[in-house]
Amino acid sequence: MSNMLTRTPQVCGPFTSCCTMFWEANAGETLPLQIDWSGFVGTVPGFALTSVESAEIIDLNKNPPGPADDTDIKLVSGMQTDPTNGQPGFAQIIDGRATEFLVWSRPDLPGSRCYRLDICLGLIDCHGRRLQVCDCVNISINRRM
Repeated sequence: MSNMLTRTPQVCGPFTSCCTMFWEANAGETLPLQIDWSGFVGTVPGFALTSVESAEIIDLNKNPPGPADDTDIKLVSGMQTDPTNGQPGFAQIIDGRATEFLVWSRPDLPGSRCYRLDICLGLIDCHGRRLQVCDCVNISINRRM
């Protein structure tokens, strides 16, 4: 998992939400976006990453930003037909410490398009206590060469 993003503490200040992870792909590609959450999970002893509560791609090219058009970019399952149930965004949890999403974009998508993947994860400890953490990844789609 050498291309895995690592979640780092926010550097924006306590009241401003910002993305500190960046990922890019070329138009027309379907690529895995992997995020290593072990640094965060290690700060909450006894908790384990158990679910993806939500995952949504936001189109930052819109004013105001809003949900991305799924004919431009979307999270896919990797199967011929996406199932109707499962984790949001067809997320996979890897070794209880990382997540993987498959990101698809249409081949003729204009270059220099900016999106954001908003993610919320569920963690649970052995006493059944629940914790939710949300973060985001900036996504840049380049023109297909």
